[in-house]
Amino acid sequence: MQAIYEGAALTISAMSARDGRGGCWISKKRVFDLPLENGRSIRLAFHRPLELGFQHASFLSSQDYSDLDTQYPLATRKWALQERVLSRRILHFTAQDLVWECRHVTRCACGTVDVLYPDYTQRNTFELLSDEDAVVFYVVFAWMELVRAYSYADLSDETDLFPALAGLAFAFSKKGLGAYCAGLWEISLPVVLCWYTRQVESEEATHSRPSEYVAPTWSWGSVQGALCFDALDNVDSDPESFRVVSELLSVTCEIASQDEFGHVQAGSHLKIGTPVCVLPPGSVQATTISGLVGAEFRVDTLGDIPWERECFVALIFTKRPDESQALVLVANDDRTYRRCGLVCLPDQTLNGFTERMEFDIV
Repeated sequence: MQAIYEGAALTISAMSARDGRGGCWISKKRVFDLPLENGRSIRLAFHRPLELGFQHASFLSSQDYSDLDTQYPLATRKWALQERVLSRRILHFTAQDLVWECRHVTRCACGTVDVLYPDYTQRNTFELLSDEDAVVFYVVFAWMELVRAYSYADLSDETDLFPALAGLAFAFSKKGLGAYCAGLWEISLPVVLCWYTRQVESEEATHSRPSEYVAPTWSWGSVQGALCFDALDNVDSDPESFRVVSELLSVTCEIASQDEFGHVQAGSHLKIGTPVCVLPPGSVQATTISGLVGAEFRVDTLGDIPWERECFVALIFTKRPDESQALVLVANDDRTYRRCGLVCLPDQTLNGFTERMEFDIV
C-alpha cells in the first residue's frame, strides 16, 4: 500500500460516502412539486448551495468522531489514515464541495479549510520523512501523533490493526528508529510504553481487549479505543528535569508472516529493569491506587483491574515536580507479567521505589 499511494499521481477520495457503494457525488438537492393547470404537477430539483457560515470539520486532526461520522465517514476508518498521509495529491469529494490536499497546500471551494488544519498532519509527516537530517525525536513524535489519530478511528476486522498501518510503518522504518515492535519503535523504548487510554470509571466500558490476539499488553495495539501519549511532551517541555530510570533489557516481537510490519502473534516479550513499588492485593481501584497518595491511575480496560492480585508499579521516568509515570503490572502464572494500566505519580510517592526488579512483560 505504501508503494501504491506514495507513487500515485492522484488519489481520489469519496470522503462523504458511507461505504464502497456511495461514490463521489453526494446528492444535496431541494425538491419542489410545481402544480400545473390540469391538476397534475411537475417535480423540480435544485442543487443546494453551501449553507451560510459553513465551515469544514477537520478530517485530519479532529477528535470529535461523532461529527466526522456525519460529514466524512471515510475519515473515521483506520485504513484511510495511511492512504491519506502517504498520497502526494488527494481530491476529496465531500457532500459540500471539493477539497484539494497535497504536500504543499490545502484548498477548498468555500475557502475555510486552511484555518481548520492547524497541524497540517500530511505536510509535517511528508517533510519529516523527506528530510535526510530529520531529528529522530521529532520523527518519533510524529509517529505517536499518527498513532493517536489512528486510535480514534474504526476498523471492521480487529486483527487488521497493524496491517492497516503497515504502509506508514514501512515509510518510517527508513529513519533510523531501530526495530519495529508491535506499533512502537525500539529507539523510543521504554519511554513510549507510557501510553494510556481514556477509559473512565463507569458501568459501560469505553475500552476493551480484542477478542483475538493482536498485540502484547505493553503495546498500544492490545487495547481497542482512543489513546494518548504525553511522555514525549514531557521530554520536550523541560529536558533538564526529565530522567529515564528504567532500562530496556531486550525486546522480541513475533511476527505472523514475512511482513515485519503486519500481524503479531503470541510470544512477543519486552524485558525492563526498573525501580518498583510492590502493592498488596486490593490496592488498585478504577482510578486510584491506595498506598500511593495523590497518584492518578489510568486503567487500560475495566476488565484489567486486578482486584485480588498483588501489583507491581514499575517506574519508567521521573519529571519534577509531578509528572513521573509508571506501569502497573500483574504477575502471570509463568513468571511473566502483563500490563493493566499507567499511573502518574507526584514527587512525594517516589521515595517508596527503593527496590529494583526485572520484568518480562507479554
